Amino acid sequence: EVLLICLTNWRQDMTASLKDKKDAAAKKKYEQEVAALRKKELETGEKASLQIAEKMKAKLEADNKKFVVDIWMQTTRENLAKRKEEAAKQKQSDELAAIKRKELEKAEKASVSMANKMYKKVWDEVLLICLTNWRQDMTASLKDKKDAAAKKKYEQE
Repeated sequence: EVLLICLTNWRQDMTASLKDKKDAAAKKKYEQEVAALRKKELETGEKASLQIAEKMKAKLEADNKKFVVDIWMQTTRENLAKRKEEAAKQKQSDELAAIKRKELEKAEKASVSMANKMYKKVWDEVLLICLTNWRQDMTASLKDKKDAAAKKKYEQE
């Protein structure tokens, strides 16, 4: 942006300098032509000199108009290019934000999935421990009942 400002100021300075030189040359040429006209006026009369002066004035005005239009066109092109560049940067920024958002959502899904898997693993282990202890208790209880029944049967015999 600083470079753009510098280039814009340089261009304006160069344009002003060129305009000043052109105006000075045009003024000098105008003065020379006016001097020539005065001389010619003396020779050809007032009517011819007025026509020449009008032609010179019209040419100078046309040159000035062309200069202004050229500068306007150049500025318009630069502004258009700047807007296009800004739009491209905004689009790139939006796309980058969308990619980051998608990556964040993907990472969040992965972390939720991993948390669910760990939760299931922990509860599967807890269930396994509970069932193993229950089986051991049931086996021991059945063995105790069998032993008690066998002891009772043995005592009855």
